[in-house]
Amino acid sequence: MHNQVGHRAFHDPLTGLPNRDLFVERMNRELARVRRYESGFALIMLDLDEFEAVNDANGHDAGDQVLCDVANHLASAIRDVDTVARTGCDEFAILLDGVMNKKEAEIVALKIMRAMSGPIKLGNGTQISVGASAGIVLSPQDGYLAEQLMLCANQAMNVARNNGRGLIGFSRNLQMASRKVGQPSPGAPPTNMNLGISILDEQHKAMANFIQGIIESLKNGDHSTKLLKRVDLLVELCRIHFKTEEDLMQLHDLDGSDAHRTEHQVRLRQLRSIFGNLNFNEEELARVIHSANEWLWEHIREHDTQLASQLRNKGVS
Repeated sequence: MHNQVGHRAFHDPLTGLPNRDLFVERMNRELARVRRYESGFALIMLDLDEFEAVNDANGHDAGDQVLCDVANHLASAIRDVDTVARTGCDEFAILLDGVMNKKEAEIVALKIMRAMSGPIKLGNGTQISVGASAGIVLSPQDGYLAEQLMLCANQAMNVARNNGRGLIGFSRNLQMASRKVGQPSPGAPPTNMNLGISILDEQHKAMANFIQGIIESLKNGDHSTKLLKRVDLLVELCRIHFKTEEDLMQLHDLDGSDAHRTEHQVRLRQLRSIFGNLNFNEEELARVIHSANEWLWEHIREHDTQLASQLRNKGVS
């Protein structure tokens, strides 16, 4: 009985996820480790887009079903060492243990948002899809206090939500760090990749930034195992992006999904081939820089531009 009472006190009764109190307790425990061992973590705050409209159109029982579905998707998208909690009506928080890099946190956030983008079938037979806006902060970069970090992540999330649906926002510290290291480099892809589909545009930017980060490391002579792991993360990010496209095509009943799927498989093999074993001389590095940037831009130009046009015609933005 005592254990049951304790569980109810620290878990959300609807979704079964940890509640805000338990989440803050676990974050404080991680913050103690950050101070002692110079480790770190990422905090993601998620707010469902237009959740009130779901309630208004389908009733509160449908809203509860959506929240439970989202909770299951979130729980399945993270590692055992991470924590996901329901911290408000349609607000969720995720603590990513040991994630100390903005790009890695962004990849996880994109994976989570893709997992949430699938259709949800309500009890009355209606099929809907929900999205979310996200805010990301890192500790220790953004602070050592749990409430301060959650407030900072909420502010980043609100900025993202105000700019459109399905976007990711970052703390000011992370934005400033990106501006300091994110100056255009020779051979960089065109910066205008905006196709008018928010989730695809956000993923394109993340892919471009990740590619540039790997290229800068190669220019600085980094051929380490750690860089190979970053290439693996880039491939995973691109796989997430391609799956997002395929899901959108299925959701909106667009033609050409088989051709897209085949093209995506080819693209992933090409990306692996471009970076190879990372042991490049100066002439080979110039080729890699051109090939990597052209790889992304060619995909956007020859495939995603047409897909975005089809999606806009379906009312997607």
